[in-house]
Amino acid sequence: MTAAQATVRNDMVAALAATLIVPYASQGGKTWETVLQAIRRGDRVFTLDNEENEDLSAAGAKFYRNETE
Repeated sequence: MTAAQATVRNDMVAALAATLIVPYASQGGKTWETVLQAIRRGDRVFTLDNEENEDLSAAGAKFYRNETE
């Protein structure tokens, strides 16, 4: 599988998902672009609550918080 094919696959899986959980995506990377597309579609996108994910949060992802901890 090529990188381009993997990107198409990831975009398709993200579009079919009810919710995305993204542990980390670097700004400007391929995962970042997939996440931005999902946010623009109005999909629910969650990421881990840490300072490395502030950019994801600013883009529209919600911080995941485990309420049982």
